[in-house]
Amino acid sequence: MGNCKKCEKKRMSEEAESSASEGLGDTISKFIKNVTMGKAKECEPCKKRREALNKMFPYKNNEDIQE
Repeated sequence: MGNCKKCEKKRMSEEAESSASEGLGDTISKFIKNVTMGKAKECEPCKKRREALNKMFPYKNNEDIQE
């Protein structure tokens, strides 16, 4: 018995919010998963692209800021 589309979309949204993005690559990956409702799977080139984008455009944590 499968979930309805509304329930599946809510579950994916909750998963995306639960893990913090390290950089732009993670954000794009989560966006694609949400838009496709999980139907588009991340292949090896996509994983490498995500990692490269995270390195080029990392998100700064409050811990990185020194006062």
